[in-house]
Amino acid sequence: MHQLLKKIGSALAAVLIGATFTFAQQGAPPAGSQSTPTQTRPQAVSPLLGNSGAAKPNSSSAPGLAQPAYLTPISGLQGVLAETLEGTTLAAQSVDERFNPASSVKLATALVALQTFGPDHRFVTSVWAAGKIDRSTGILTGDLIVTGRDPSFHYEHVVMLARELNHLGVRNVTGNLIVAPGFTMNFDWSAKHSGEEFLETVDAARRSAAATRAWLDERTLVGDSESLRSVPSLVISGQVIVGPAPTGSVPLLTHKSSKLVDVLKVLLCYSNNFMAERIGETLGGPQTIRARLEDKLKISPDEVRWSVK
Repeated sequence: MHQLLKKIGSALAAVLIGATFTFAQQGAPPAGSQSTPTQTRPQAVSPLLGNSGAAKPNSSSAPGLAQPAYLTPISGLQGVLAETLEGTTLAAQSVDERFNPASSVKLATALVALQTFGPDHRFVTSVWAAGKIDRSTGILTGDLIVTGRDPSFHYEHVVMLARELNHLGVRNVTGNLIVAPGFTMNFDWSAKHSGEEFLETVDAARRSAAATRAWLDERTLVGDSESLRSVPSLVISGQVIVGPAPTGSVPLLTHKSSKLVDVLKVLLCYSNNFMAERIGETLGGPQTIRARLEDKLKISPDEVRWSVK
C-alpha cells in the first residue's frame, strides 16, 4: 500500500508542478469562475458513484530497523513510513500491511482527473429558456432550465447567473425552475434541494445572508466593483421540478467553473468528500480509476482492492 501511495503522490505532484509551471509562463488569468452567453449545448455525463476501501491484517516492519520510541507498535491499526528525499528509510512500521487508505484515495481521483480532463478543464453549468422572452418588460413567459454537474457550484455563482440574466433582459420568470437530475450546489447531493436553494438565491428578496456575503466577498476578492453597483435579482413564480429540459428549449448562457487544477487544490486541502465523489463518478467510478492507476503507474491488481458503496 505504501508503494501505491508513493506512486500516486509522485505522479500527482509531477502533473501539478507541470500545470503550475505552464500557468506561470502564461500569466495569471482572471480570478474566479466565468459566465458567458453561448449557444452551445453542454455534453451530458453519465453518473457513477465512487468510493474505496480495503483492509487485510498482516503485521510486518522493516527488518533490522530500530523503531523510534514515539512509534507505538499497534499491529493492524497503524502503518508508518518516513523516508528522506534520497530514499533512506528513517522509520518504518507495518509497511507491507494493507490498510483502508481513507482520504488518501482522493490522490488517485485527483491524478486520474488531471490525466483525463487536463488541468485547464472547466465544469459547465448552462441556463436554458422554454418560452418567450419580452425584453421590454423583462419577463420570460415559460420555464427556466438549469443543467450541469459542477462540484464547486455555490451561492456566488447563482448570483452571477442572475446578473448575467439581468444583462440579457430577464428579470421575471412566470413558469417553473427545471433542474437536471445531476444538478447540485453547495455540496448537496439532492437535485431537488439544490434547485430550491437556486430559486431562493437568484431572487434578491429571498436571498439568504450567507448567499449575499458569499457574493460580496467573491466580487471584492476579484476586484469587480462594477458588479456591486447593482443587486442582481431574478423572480421565479413557479416551483422547482427535477427533470429534462422541455423540447424546444433555447440556451441562454453558460457558467464555467475555475480550472480543474484549482478545484482539485480545494478538494485536497479540505479533503472534501462531496467533490471527490462527484468527480469520481464523472470519471466512471472506482473501477475506472483503479484501471487507470494500474495502467499508468504499473500497479499490480493484487496490491489494492476497491469497494463500491
